[in-house]
Amino acid sequence: MTWWAQRSALPRTRRVGRCRGGCAGGRCCTCRSGIRTALPDARIAVDKWHLVALANLMVTQVRQRITRQLHGRRGTATDKVWASRQLLLTGYEHLTVKQKARFNAALAAEDPTNEIAAAQTSLGDDVAAQSLPQPSFATTES
Repeated sequence: MTWWAQRSALPRTRRVGRCRGGCAGGRCCTCRSGIRTALPDARIAVDKWHLVALANLMVTQVRQRITRQLHGRRGTATDKVWASRQLLLTGYEHLTVKQKARFNAALAAEDPTNEIAAAQTSLGDDVAAQSLPQPSFATTES
C-alpha cells in the first residue's frame, strides 16, 4: 500500500476502508488488517443493509445445505422449510400467530440438528443490531 502512504494525511483520516470481498467493510481478518495498516486511526463501520443481506445469505445457505443433506436434492414446494423460506428471513417477532405456527412446524419437521433455527436466531440478532447508532463515516478523533 505504498501509493496510499504517499497521499497526504488529511484525506486519509476521512476515508472509510471498504471491502469488495463481501465481508461488510472489514469484518474478515484480511480486510481488517489491511485497513488497520493503511488507516491506523480509522473506525471500521458496517452499514445496516449489508449486515442484514449477509445474515439473510447465511440463513439461505444453511437452509439449502440442510435440505440437500436430508433429501439429496434441492428444495421443492412439498418441503416445509422450502415453502416457508420467506418466513425464515423475517424477524420472528414480526410474524403472526399463524405464521409462527407454520415456521415452528417447518423447523420441527426438517431441521433435526437445529442449524436452520440457529442461523435464523443469528439473523434476528443482526437485525436487532440495526437499532444501534451508526456513524455516517469513519474519522479520527481530534
